[in-house]
Formats: sequence, C-alpha cells, structure tokens
Amino acid sequence: MRRLSPLPVAALTAAAALAASGVASAHAGLASTSPRKGSTVASLPNAVYLTFGGQVARVLSVKVIRRGANTNYATRAGLDPRNVNRVKATLRRVGPRGVYTVLWKVRVADGHIQTGRFSFRTRRPG
Repeated sequence: MRRLSPLPVAALTAAAALAASGVASAHAGLASTSPRKGSTVASLPNAVYLTFGGQVARVLSVKVIRRGANTNYATRAGLDPRNVNRVKATLRRVGPRGVYTVLWKVRVADGHIQTGRFSFRTRRPG
C-alpha cells in the first residue's frame, strides 16, 4: 500500500481549515435597501426594508429621520418573518417632503453588531 506524503496532506488540511474559517467569519453586510440609497420616491413609503447578506439575529434599532427635524418616522422595526436576512421598519402614514436618513443597528448571526445609514428623498408629502 502506498503512503501519502505528509506535506501535501498538511497543505490540504490547512487550505480546508482556512476556507472554513473564512466562511465562518464572514459578516452579513447590508446588501440592499428599499427605498434604494440615494433614490427619490413619490412620497414616504409604508415601510423601509434592509436586506443583509446573511441572517440577522436581532434588530437593535432603526430610525428614520427627516433632515432638519428630530422626529423618528419609524413606528416599529423588526425581522421580516418571511426572510431572516431582512429587517422591516414600518413608518408613519404621513411625512413631509424632504430627505430622510435611515439609521440602523443590528446584531448578525455571528454575534457582531453592525450599524449604518443611508438617505432617500421624497418629492411630495404623503
């Protein structure tokens, strides 16, 4: 029976361990938003969606603030029950025309806390 050389076996073992650790330590970063970052929408939507590249374990906070005001237009935020990678923030029914900034903070499945912000504009009140 032929024996395998220890060097190739060790190299394969190290490569497999490195590949596995890369997958395990990857962060579930923000993949997309609705409304899209920098977009202009007709009026304030019913909800804002944040979709991540991996599972979100817990929503810590989501605020939707209109520029020049100190009012949070998000009334409720949580995990989307249909998609563990998505956060849904329900908004007030009416908001004035302007630029809105979404500030978010979540804990992803690997335990890390992630934060971010993006803005969108509304053309008219509503």
